[in-house]
Amino acid sequence: MSEYIEKSYNVAVIGDWLAFVNQIKLDFPMRKQFCLVGELGAGKTTFTKVFCESLGIDPKEITSPTFGFVKEYAIANKIGVYHLDLYRLSDLEEAMTIDIDRYLYNNLYCFIEWPQVIYDIIPLDFLHMKIEVNEDGSRQIIIRDFKL
Repeated sequence: MSEYIEKSYNVAVIGDWLAFVNQIKLDFPMRKQFCLVGELGAGKTTFTKVFCESLGIDPKEITSPTFGFVKEYAIANKIGVYHLDLYRLSDLEEAMTIDIDRYLYNNLYCFIEWPQVIYDIIPLDFLHMKIEVNEDGSRQIIIRDFKL
């Protein structure tokens, strides 16, 4: 992955996440798959939660899948969203034990927190999002699109 388009966004307060999600939908209308990188508490799960809420999923259902690795959310009574948290995986071989390919190669929404262990197999369809926390608590979000 060497050539990409990069866009930068700022989320100043918690209430700005919905506006950010709506902007992502406008800027990347055909994209449904996201790699989310950032320190603990940066906003990876918050982004996923707000995005899923915008799809009509009950926000009470949306939590980080840290211990189970994967959560599935329904849209119109069918699985429509995969939410993965790979923080506890040590390498690609371990990721293969949870059948990672099943989540990567489909046309469903997919949000992957801590994707670094599987970078070698992530399809170009995924937007790569890095969330950085600024000193004032706002978030600087850089999105790289490798699918040119």
